[in-house]
Amino acid sequence: MNIRRLPLAQQLSLVILAITLAVFAALVATLSILSNQAAIRQSETGIQDRVNALAAAISDSIETAKDTAEKGMDIYKKMLPGDITLSEEKAASGEAGDIPVLKAGTVALNNNLDLLAKVRDLLHADPAVMVRVGDKMVRVATFLKNNAGKSQAGVPLPQDGPETIATKAGKEDTGFVIRDGVYYVSHLEPIMHQNDVVGALSFRVSVDHILKRVEAAIKSFKVGESGYAFIVSPGKTLEESVFLTHPNSNFSGKSLKQIGDLKLNQLIQQMIDKKNGTLYYEWPTPDGKTAAKLISLAELKGTNWILGAGTWIDEFTLEARKIRNITIGILVIAAIALIGIGAFFTKRSLAPLDKMAETLTAMGDGDLRQQIAHADPQSHDETARLAVALAKMR
Repeated sequence: MNIRRLPLAQQLSLVILAITLAVFAALVATLSILSNQAAIRQSETGIQDRVNALAAAISDSIETAKDTAEKGMDIYKKMLPGDITLSEEKAASGEAGDIPVLKAGTVALNNNLDLLAKVRDLLHADPAVMVRVGDKMVRVATFLKNNAGKSQAGVPLPQDGPETIATKAGKEDTGFVIRDGVYYVSHLEPIMHQNDVVGALSFRVSVDHILKRVEAAIKSFKVGESGYAFIVSPGKTLEESVFLTHPNSNFSGKSLKQIGDLKLNQLIQQMIDKKNGTLYYEWPTPDGKTAAKLISLAELKGTNWILGAGTWIDEFTLEARKIRNITIGILVIAAIALIGIGAFFTKRSLAPLDKMAETLTAMGDGDLRQQIAHADPQSHDETARLAVALAKMR
């Protein structure tokens, strides 16, 4: 269809329609992008603030547990029958063989479970004694047992562990350990003898009650329609990282090695690298597709644990999309009204041209009786001016 052959009114109406549609389409696209971005930014800020607040509350509980362990250590040392010294005696200690004996006053600490039991029963904690043998810190008095139920007396602490490194350097160390699925705060202090580190005292307090409160807080933490929160404890290797709490029972308390999901491993590595802030990523949806998710992160003070919470980005933009759709409806109605009004007035304004064209055609055919429609000579309207000029020509 050749548009130029259409009546002028229709040509102008089509131009108005095209321009209106283009402008409104640009407005809708711009509105959609800006509203989604604003909704995501607002949600990101809100979730991050909530995550930071929860992380601060959990961190306070952890700091309280650490303070309890440190104060318990003070009481533990006061319950010893004297200052600790390294004697020249030796005593058998598990598979480690003969180990130098530490004494508190005149009482040997090696294998002295009776003394440890008094401390344990009074303070509801697990005390232990280590002796330094070369670069190792060997347990010589402990209630700790392995999975087979065998005493860990004579077994050294991990040489590359932070507790071993700190105590060998003459420094105190407070950290978290897991034993039989239970988390503890462990506080160690070096034993000095003639300015040398000869061993260490350990005092371990269960934080299982804290984790239960944390788990309850995590379960009540809702994000959007389907979002949730969780805590990851990074391990020495990525596969040793553990979900301390997670609403999915298949994840909670499990290591990445046990879960065996390579895509999840990649995500956790990103979380460990970032530690704090917001992370965006693509994740499979229940229907087998992929969609964008947002997660806010916060590292818990005094630990390397990472608290995360988030959900699908579509849930954050739901209200924005509703507003966008309403706006689109209003714009469509406005566009239809505008086009209709424009077409009406265009046709009305150009109607005299049709009449003049008919008159001139008749005159061209020899009918000179035709009269040009009267027009106001003072008008600035182009059709009126044309009519006045044609009337003069006649």
